[in-house]
Amino acid sequence: MVALPTRRAPAPEPSQRSADGPVAALFLAWRRLLTAGIRGACRGGRALAASRPVRGAALAIRYLRDPAGTLRASDADDRTLLKSAGAVALTAGVVLSFAVPGALGTPLVRRFLAAGWMAAWALARLFIMRTAARGALARTPSSIDDAWGPALLPFAVAVIDPLPLLALAASALLTLRGFEGLGVEAREARRVVFIAFGGQVAAEIVAWLARGGLVFLLSLRG
Repeated sequence: MVALPTRRAPAPEPSQRSADGPVAALFLAWRRLLTAGIRGACRGGRALAASRPVRGAALAIRYLRDPAGTLRASDADDRTLLKSAGAVALTAGVVLSFAVPGALGTPLVRRFLAAGWMAAWALARLFIMRTAARGALARTPSSIDDAWGPALLPFAVAVIDPLPLLALAASALLTLRGFEGLGVEAREARRVVFIAFGGQVAAEIVAWLARGGLVFLLSLRG
């Protein structure tokens, strides 16, 4: 028997081969470019999420929701980030308390005094708490720093009256909750916070009375 020749598939026309080649190459190039872009975006997103500013902001939000739980579960690096976030918030509040009243026509001297008063008392409260601490708290000043630092966050919005007083009350509450999360004995925490924040309130009242008395005396002379 004579073997029949096998049939071969017809070869594509030259015009078809020339059309498929560039289209396929273009599609492959587009797909590689898209894949590289997606991978790069993912790497960038992971890097951004792991960056210290983003981590600090996320920790600050978590802290405002649950101060005690956040500090209880945080390590040394997290507490450093929280203190940095508090310092940034205080700086922003000081700058805004100087700039915003200026736009409302407040005299320069009053704006300068208000901004300086806020910054000075933030540091004074830390010094007072360290000085007034007793027992185990006095032996661990880092606990005072860890409770004081993130409690500065409310001062970011202490721009015009009465916001500074509201920020002071919120900061006192956050400091107390922070001490709770750090395992500080509740009675000692309340005593230290009362001395530090109560001292500022007393100074605020004295300054207000002195300012009122000065205005009264000036009115009498006029």
